[in-house]
Amino acid sequence: MCRLLAYAAPRPVTAQEVLGRDQSAVFQDMALLHRDGWGTVWLDAGGVHEHRDAQPHDAEAPTPSAPARLRRQASDRSGLGDAELTAALADDPATARLLHLRLATDGMVCSPQNTHPFVIDGLAFAHNGSLTPVERFEDLVAPELRGEIEGETDSERYFAAIRTRLLAGDGLREAVVGTVAELRSRFPRASLNAILLTPTHLVAVHASERSGIPRAELAATGVPEADLPFESLSAYYLMRYRRDADGTTVFASSGLDVADWEPVPAESVAVVDLATLELDVVPLSAAVGAEAK
Repeated sequence: MCRLLAYAAPRPVTAQEVLGRDQSAVFQDMALLHRDGWGTVWLDAGGVHEHRDAQPHDAEAPTPSAPARLRRQASDRSGLGDAELTAALADDPATARLLHLRLATDGMVCSPQNTHPFVIDGLAFAHNGSLTPVERFEDLVAPELRGEIEGETDSERYFAAIRTRLLAGDGLREAVVGTVAELRSRFPRASLNAILLTPTHLVAVHASERSGIPRAELAATGVPEADLPFESLSAYYLMRYRRDADGTTVFASSGLDVADWEPVPAESVAVVDLATLELDVVPLSAAVGAEAK
């Protein structure tokens, strides 16, 4: 379980600019509950850059003509009060960014390998939900990709299932929609909410219509109900979005005071073209109908 936040904009902006100072602080404060690591991936004119494990050739800032590169900044410790997460929210402008706060489920450990977002092959991915047992969808992952899975999480395997469809020749939209539709058939009550970022697209999956509130998991954290993030016990898996006149598009899990934002349509995949900031929302029913023909 986790909190997701992502945006795309026509010019480099910070998450704090997009959300406002107060709601940016609220997002970080949600790490009181979602305390098992945090991560971020972001895009600017030269690509996506990483703070951690930078190679010597990364020392020079890329030019706008340089190939876009996916990098990440992440920690397997809580983001609550973490100065690096504060800086990522407030001080690092980007034209697109994905942020993730993790609450580990099913006894999975806090480790770099289990920390979202996962980044490989020019894609970054973060998931909010639990798909168990993972053996139920191992056949959706190509054998040649199984050896690239480093951690224990179902989320990384969900990501590998999308990449399997890409490897088979699907476009990005078709790969995501097809994977989510297949997982929905196998896990009818699971949350498949996710964000995927590439140098060309931002994709938000809102597929949790039949997912109940994870009351037992929330209670097991020991965080008093009064201290739980807003809507935790009423709309935990809800995802909302906002579209500004300039094309800026923001997606966020519940917990922020953004009741005036629109809910992302249930059981759908929203795709933002980063070149034009055009938004297209694809219902999962479209994929199911196409496969039935």
